[in-house]
Amino acid sequence: IRRPPRSTPKPSSAASDVYKRQIGEDVGVYVSDIGFENNLSVLGDGFSVQLGAIAKVTDVLRLGLTYDSPTWYTITEETSQYLSTTRYEVNEFDALIIEQTLNPNVINVFQDYKLQTPSKITGSGALVFKKIGLLSFDYSIKDYSSIKFKPSDDIHFVEQNSRIANTLDQAISYKIGAEILQNKVSYRAGYKFEESPRGITNQNLEGFSLGLGYKINNSRIDLSYEKFSLGDTHQMLDAGLLGNILAGWGVSVGAATGAKKKKKEGENGTISNSSGGVPVSYTHLRAHETLRYL
Repeated sequence: IRRPPRSTPKPSSAASDVYKRQIGEDVGVYVSDIGFENNLSVLGDGFSVQLGAIAKVTDVLRLGLTYDSPTWYTITEETSQYLSTTRYEVNEFDALIIEQTLNPNVINVFQDYKLQTPSKITGSGALVFKKIGLLSFDYSIKDYSSIKFKPSDDIHFVEQNSRIANTLDQAISYKIGAEILQNKVSYRAGYKFEESPRGITNQNLEGFSLGLGYKINNSRIDLSYEKFSLGDTHQMLDAGLLGNILAGWGVSVGAATGAKKKKKEGENGTISNSSGGVPVSYTHLRAHETLRYL
């Protein structure tokens, strides 16, 4: 986001001609420029645990099992805003260029919230052929319906967690890889598939990768190429304050429903409506947006 310049802008020659012609002919105020800056800072930290084991069944066969725990995040959000305008005030004798800036230098700090991502279990197997290469296969299961916002007794998070549990589902993913060794050179190829948590076929992710490696004494040089495709649908224009939240997964929550409801922003960072409904915190709305980037 670009902050508008503080120096007085020079109007183009065409604009100048217009204002020159208006002097003595018309009187009024003409806004030529509006600059708005909205800065959002998202700060968070989290922790998770990963456990795994590999068994050498035979000289060729390897089996593995991995558990990735949920990641528990604590998220803090801050916002600041800035507004500037440039206008022309035309009277009978002159045209004045006036710049005004509204910069309260206030940082809005919203209440922290917590996010728990889903855990994942992965089973793997590999066939290792000495001095020839290997074949590997990974199969993972992740239950997206277990995503949770906290505090869980918050009325808005209760509703959102219910929507997630009813909309998202368990999804699988698998990867197949192969490597061929030839002297100091390694040739690699792989394929991956990730199922959509909504169970929609055209929103699954598929991709492949190619790789090349070269061994120099105790070092290696590796090159890789990866391509994948993911189908999704986005609206041309978003609706509501922050658009369709969880749009990628088809979950949407509005700050208010119904026709012609007036919204206003309260001092505590909430959105209320004239129908007397429960206020929806800006923090809650931002929390919904967070899921887009998981």
